[in-house]
Amino acid sequence: MTHLRTRLSLLAVTLVLAACSVGPGASASVGPGPTAGPTPTPLASPVVSLDEAAAAALATDPRLTGIRKLDPQMIGGSAWWEGERLQMGDWIVRVTIGWGDCQAGCISRHVWQFRVTEAGAVTLVSETGPALPSPLPG
Repeated sequence: MTHLRTRLSLLAVTLVLAACSVGPGASASVGPGPTAGPTPTPLASPVVSLDEAAAAALATDPRLTGIRKLDPQMIGGSAWWEGERLQMGDWIVRVTIGWGDCQAGCISRHVWQFRVTEAGAVTLVSETGPALPSPLPG
């Protein structure tokens, strides 16, 4: 499990560095990512829990760094992930970033849905909602 966390941390750092490598005079996009999902890349270790599946999904996009599991008791949260295990052993992980009066449930929401296999392959299934604001809600 430590090996998986190390690999996911390295992947997250690589993604952040890649996102920060925009040349002078250029700007990074803060809107929704591509509509087609990334090509699944298996990890060396199997994914054995929903938390590990979520970590793998979150590592695919630096904008998702630090997002925590949905806490149904929290009021005013603007970003969370939730998921479930499918009968065939894969996981579905939904990641939400909301903004605009989140004390009342957020007026706007951008949602990514990922499928994570037991082998660790992550595929973006869908991405919905308006473009993310700049700066991102915190």
